[in-house]
Amino acid sequence: MSPFEYIYRNLRQFFGWVSNTKVFGVVPLDNILHFLIGLFLYGTFRKKLGPLRAFSLVLLIALLKEVFDWLGPRFLIGEALKDVAFTIAMPAILVIIYLIKKKNS
Repeated sequence: MSPFEYIYRNLRQFFGWVSNTKVFGVVPLDNILHFLIGLFLYGTFRKKLGPLRAFSLVLLIALLKEVFDWLGPRFLIGEALKDVAFTIAMPAILVIIYLIKKKNS
C-alpha cells in the first residue's frame, strides 16, 4: 500500500467516525464542526480579504471538500448540501449584516 492510499484510508475512517458521532446523543458532531470551521475560516480570511472575498473563499473550500467526498463510496447529495449549508451559514449571515450596514451608512 502506498503512503497516499494509507493516508486516504485513514482520512476516510476518521471522517466516517466524525459523521457517525453525536454530541449528547442528539447533535451530529459533523454539523458542529462544519459550522465552527466555516466561522473560523471566515474570521481568518476576513481580515486580509474583506467580507465578500472571505465568504467566497469559504464557499469554495466547502465545495471542494464535497468534491473530495464525492470521490468516496458513500456520497449522498443531501449530505453534501447540508454540509455546505452548515459551513457557510454564519459567514453568510455576517456578510448580509455587513451589506446592510454598508447600505445604511
